[in-house]
Amino acid sequence: MISNSSRLALAAAAVVALPLAAQSAPTYQSDEARAVVERMVEAHGGMAAWDRVETVDFMFFTKLVGNANSAFLSRETTDVRTGRAYLDWPVLGSRVGWDGQEVWSVGWPLPLPPGFFTRLTYSFITMPFQTQVEPFVIEAPESHRLPNDDTDYVTVRMTKGARSAVMPGDFYRLYIDPESHLLRAIEFNITHPAMMQVPGQPLGPNAHVFTEYARVDDLVIPTYYETYRLFANETRATAIHAVFDLDTNRGFDAERARRPAEGNTDTATMDFWAVSAP
Repeated sequence: MISNSSRLALAAAAVVALPLAAQSAPTYQSDEARAVVERMVEAHGGMAAWDRVETVDFMFFTKLVGNANSAFLSRETTDVRTGRAYLDWPVLGSRVGWDGQEVWSVGWPLPLPPGFFTRLTYSFITMPFQTQVEPFVIEAPESHRLPNDDTDYVTVRMTKGARSAVMPGDFYRLYIDPESHLLRAIEFNITHPAMMQVPGQPLGPNAHVFTEYARVDDLVIPTYYETYRLFANETRATAIHAVFDLDTNRGFDAERARRPAEGNTDTATMDFWAVSAP
């Protein structure tokens, strides 16, 4: 059994991002994969622009289609250099944070583990740049289509050796527009044990399909996307997501990332991150 102190140490080793200059490069399984991904990165503004970013801050709205009681709103702030993050959920009256050592929450009312959402949306909307700062293994390109779309997208499947807040499951497949080279969708699954125990949870594969983008400080960031349940071959979106008030210059309040006295540790997420830490 992993002790609490060991759990925290292992999870910190698995999740905390290194300074960008020291990040591990991805492992490409073919020259074609490298070319496809590097064109995508450039289409979204390039790594030189990303390297100037210190904090990503935004409001995030999520709504399940056909469910009148499932709208969620959060303010999310992530320190790009360290991976620390804090999220405010004003409708729920809750706070969630990752201080580099511990995932915590205050007033969390949902059966879903709060740590699951830490850096999750941040990683989705900055995925082109995450490909260059996370030690992904990027497989040879293939071709796939999306629901209601006859475009043959160039796709690359990515895996990672250790679990972390960067991934909800154990793989990503990126759908890249063959003409603009923009990231058009991310296919993913969910393997977080606590999430898998939630009745009706769509474990995947699912896809977030991007339809709107914003230019912020020379970066092209997805700001609207819809979720499709690929595992069920559904052609109607099951959720909509919107990012707004996006800013890369507000700064990071380290005190807000630290667990307050009334905070509760998300041990389910910490265990999930720690179990395959290097």
